[in-house]
Amino acid sequence: RLKKQQELAAAAALYQQLQQHQQLFQLINRCGEQGMMPSMSRSMSVPDTGSLWDMHTSASQPAGGEASLWDLTMNSSTQGPTLEQLQLERQKLQERRDAELRAKREEEERKRREEKRRQEEQKRREEEELFRRKQCRQQELLMKLLQQTQQQVAVAAQQNPPAWGNLPKAAKNLLDLQQEAERERE
Repeated sequence: RLKKQQELAAAAALYQQLQQHQQLFQLINRCGEQGMMPSMSRSMSVPDTGSLWDMHTSASQPAGGEASLWDLTMNSSTQGPTLEQLQLERQKLQERRDAELRAKREEEERKRREEKRRQEEQKRREEEELFRRKQCRQQELLMKLLQQTQQQVAVAAQQNPPAWGNLPKAAKNLLDLQQEAERERE
């Protein structure tokens, strides 16, 4: 909206300048038609000495008191923006555009970092879950092996009187492991 208003203001200023130029051109034409413009009396083959133009005027000021070419007044409020103002506006627009682009890049970078962090967090959770499952599976297998060993020890104890010296070393170690696991649970 601001850009459109600026364009309209610039167009209006150009139109006013065009009108002023037309007035100036009309005044120059009138002055030439009425003999108010000085005549030029030098030919194209000008000698090297003397002034470049010999100007002859018929009268310094016409009797009717008509305005001269230099009597045009320029109203600063009707003129368009100056070159400096236009350059300043352009610079402001460029700075605003740069700031918007920078903000957009920063937002995209933030989103990219957030997505990367989210993916890393998801990967960490999946690895933790996999580790937990492996641990559970190992505990299940260990418990199964322990139960089997206990059953074998029970069968062996029924057939022979219990003597720790007669048990295989592996069974004794498994019993120790079971007792240690029970102590850790408590």
